[in-house]
Amino acid sequence: MFAKTVIAKQFRVWVLDILDKGVGTPKPNGIDEILRSFEVQEKRDVHSPMMDALIFIRESVGKKTTDHHFTNENLFCNRALTGKWEPLDESDLDVYDLRLLKAIRLRNMILMQHNLKQADRKDALDKYVTTKISHQQIIIKQKSSDGVMQSGLFLCVMKIKNRL
Repeated sequence: MFAKTVIAKQFRVWVLDILDKGVGTPKPNGIDEILRSFEVQEKRDVHSPMMDALIFIRESVGKKTTDHHFTNENLFCNRALTGKWEPLDESDLDVYDLRLLKAIRLRNMILMQHNLKQADRKDALDKYVTTKISHQQIIIKQKSSDGVMQSGLFLCVMKIKNRL
């Protein structure tokens, strides 16, 4: 898989050194800012289609959509994540919560398209979040061979280094 020349080996060592410097010591939440920024943008990108679905559904039954409807849908999704009907500061969310909020918004959009009332969507989203969180806890509990939690990128770098 890897070239066997001296130059190729030097290049691999150089790349791995760069990756080591980039990975550095894990932050308290274990995720670097590049990945976090990506997840924030992904969460934001789901917002518009959810609002478009809200407008379409309300128009299809002859209702007008106002600003408070948009706010309520966001608060509704936030409630599914935190249990509280209140705005979220996305800087307080770790990458896992950002991913879960994105998934909640997508699921909410699907449930809206099935013409479910908010109370029915609430129950469905609560079950969905419970399932996602329990699955995530299983993934988080997985550890590397030395028993230390490490990010996927770090593990990938370590596997490559072991091949040199």
